[in-house]
Amino acid sequence: MVPTRPWKEVEIIVNEQERLRKAILDMVLAAPRRRLKPHELGRVLSHQMEVSRHSVQEAIESLVQEGHLRFSYDDPASYVEVPESASYQETS
Repeated sequence: MVPTRPWKEVEIIVNEQERLRKAILDMVLAAPRRRLKPHELGRVLSHQMEVSRHSVQEAIESLVQEGHLRFSYDDPASYVEVPESASYQETS
C-alpha cells in the first residue's frame, strides 16, 4: 500500500485558491471602472476554472475582508471593485 500524502492535497487546494484569487483581481482590474458584478465573476470563473460559484464567492469575500476588493452599490446593482486606495496594476 502506498502511503497517502494529505499535505500534498492541501498544497494543491491552496494553489488553486490563490490562482482563483489572482484571476478575480485580474478580471476586476481589467474591467471598465475597475468593477464587476459578483454574479458575473462567479459565472465566468466557475466555467473557466472549473470551480463552483460558491468557491468564487468565498474567494471574493476573502479578498474583501483583506481589503483587496470592496463591495459597492449602485442601485439596483451591487459590484465588486478595487478600493481607490489600492495601487494594483493589471498583471497580464
